[in-house]
Amino acid sequence: MLIDYAERNSANIIDNPLWIMTLRIIIRGLCEADRAILYAYESRWKGVWMISYSLHLSNKKHALNTVKKVSTASKHNMRQFKSEDYCKDNIIVIRGSDNILEDVKKKYHEEFDEALVKYNEGKRSDRKIQDYLKYVSESGKNDVAAEIIIQLGDEEFWHDKSMNLQRKMVPILEEQVRHLEELVPDFKIVSAVVHLDEHSPHAHIIGVPIGRGYKRGMEKQAAKTKVFTQDTLKTLQDQMHKHAERDMEAHPEIFEGESLKEIEQGRNSDWSKEFYITGSYCRLKAEKSTGKKIEY
Repeated sequence: MLIDYAERNSANIIDNPLWIMTLRIIIRGLCEADRAILYAYESRWKGVWMISYSLHLSNKKHALNTVKKVSTASKHNMRQFKSEDYCKDNIIVIRGSDNILEDVKKKYHEEFDEALVKYNEGKRSDRKIQDYLKYVSESGKNDVAAEIIIQLGDEEFWHDKSMNLQRKMVPILEEQVRHLEELVPDFKIVSAVVHLDEHSPHAHIIGVPIGRGYKRGMEKQAAKTKVFTQDTLKTLQDQMHKHAERDMEAHPEIFEGESLKEIEQGRNSDWSKEFYITGSYCRLKAEKSTGKKIEY
């Protein structure tokens, strides 16, 4: 019946992305013959089935605005809760160590110690900042760090791809990290971790955004809202999207015949909420396998 409907309404289906996504989900449950027929439509649906690219800056409840939030992100990114099907080979650290909070502390000393000494000169002891990281974490004025999540291809693209093919995304995501550093030099990356154990390969990138030239307080400060404004984030997404297109062209073994979906203007990301649900799912699996409640 589904095949008959597709035959009779192929023109409407081609123009309806919702139908395309519905069929793509249903197709998994079809018999081999019906599946072959629906796949035959794929060449007519080019331009509708397109690969998404997501660059998401964590905000609101996912913002790294305290030391505790950084520690929580470290637990997720480094898989410090481990389920029975945990495999360290599917967690690839391409920047930093296995302790992201310590990486952030080190970067704070590198970037802010000189400005802190200058700020404290001549001040009464009760007005001095003793620990700038602690000060930022407790003040609530700035985020301690920022996290960017990059994904090329969503679950629908990757669901039938082999793990060997997914592993080929590691150098591509590493290249994306290098592009990010070049485009946002004041975002000092301390950690980049690739996850291959969820629905699609993606990278978690944590860094310290730096602002300079302040007249009040320290001359140099943690400054997420100054580094990542609405305008700079839009420009960043546009440039990174172009790099993603070139990466796809350079890797036909993964993306041959595929097109990249145009960026959706006005949005921080086209990443669905499913991503965050996945993190909870992994934690629940770990709790079930260990029998212990995991604080996360």
